[in-house]
Amino acid sequence: MTVNTIISTLHSLRPDISEDEIKHLILNDEKYYEMYPDVKKAKICAVDHFVRHGEAEGRQWCFPNLSFSKKFPQKVDGKKVIYSTLPAESGSFIYRGFYVNGKGSLVLGNDAQTAELLTGIFSAEEIILLRPTNNEKMQYIIKLCRKLGVKLSLDLDDLLLPEYIDLLGESRSGTISKRQVFEHMLKDSALILAADEIICSTQKIAELHVGLARKITISKNKLPTYLFKKNKSFFGDKLDHKKRKAKLLYLSGGFSHKKDYSLINGVLLRLAQEMPNKFSINFFGKLHDYSEIFNTIGCDSKFIPLRPFEDMLDTIREHDLVLVPLENTVFNDAKSNIKFIEAASQGVPVIASTASEYLSCIQDNVNGWLCENEIEWYEKLRHIISTPSVVYNVGINAHKTALKEFSI
Repeated sequence: MTVNTIISTLHSLRPDISEDEIKHLILNDEKYYEMYPDVKKAKICAVDHFVRHGEAEGRQWCFPNLSFSKKFPQKVDGKKVIYSTLPAESGSFIYRGFYVNGKGSLVLGNDAQTAELLTGIFSAEEIILLRPTNNEKMQYIIKLCRKLGVKLSLDLDDLLLPEYIDLLGESRSGTISKRQVFEHMLKDSALILAADEIICSTQKIAELHVGLARKITISKNKLPTYLFKKNKSFFGDKLDHKKRKAKLLYLSGGFSHKKDYSLINGVLLRLAQEMPNKFSINFFGKLHDYSEIFNTIGCDSKFIPLRPFEDMLDTIREHDLVLVPLENTVFNDAKSNIKFIEAASQGVPVIASTASEYLSCIQDNVNGWLCENEIEWYEKLRHIISTPSVVYNVGINAHKTALKEFSI
């Protein structure tokens, strides 16, 4: 896409802004010429060069010095644009970018080309930032939205306020320096002040951000119905529980759940010593490989590396029960119940700690199991392992709950 095309395209989207003004909204040409004297010597338009050549060559996008104040009227007939700096395979990007907010929207990742990003912003009535990182590019995007009168919303699916640093999974699990985490959280949370609206995935996140934004709404995580397995495709293989071991699965998106897992490590080891031939325990995702310990005891176990999202759902479907231990902290109370949704979509129930979002969707022994302490984890897991057929009806009920309340 040439500069003439991009400038004319942006002007057609916002005819209230002249092409000359648009050029100055895109690039600081003086700084660009200063950094790249070869471009100035060739007498090439700075914007022209960056859009057509500079970006592909790895040259720096010299952002113009825009103020935060609005300049142009708000666009009221535009689209909703979602922008995320998260990796494409991130659960937050998948849920919040495509499933919850994505219908009828333009979804852009951090790898979006300049022309694509600018076209999206200029065509937008609202831009939703997913877990934004406070850097020069993000500040430019926010300032540009302000200039164009584009509504700016922040989508939050975790509690990332710096005052809760001690409760963050990374801090408690010791996977990263607490000071480093605090500095990132302090810097990124400052972006909340620029938002016209905060969209929260849970009630607890919304409550803890009261007073920090002009408007706060709650939009819970949901899964598209096409990812839910039909009854005939998974219930049939749940009828042979008397003939085989119970298959347990621990899911973890990262090393930050190390402290959470410690809640049930002792319980699982005790059960593995008492009844090693009655169940298997597999570990999925980014976490320490605990399988060797269980195999040594004589309990079948394996580690399954992180897989693409839909492959993960297939892995869940191969098991009977998903384990969701969570420490009793405000941070975990603010977390979404996505593990319940994912497992239930495949007809697999979960046994979880009594964190708020799980407490709100699980009726104990009906569509899942809830545990308040180590004793309950032991007693309920022992019962399920001893009579694995109990997961059949509970899994059906979990599937019904998720389909009714957490599907789109």
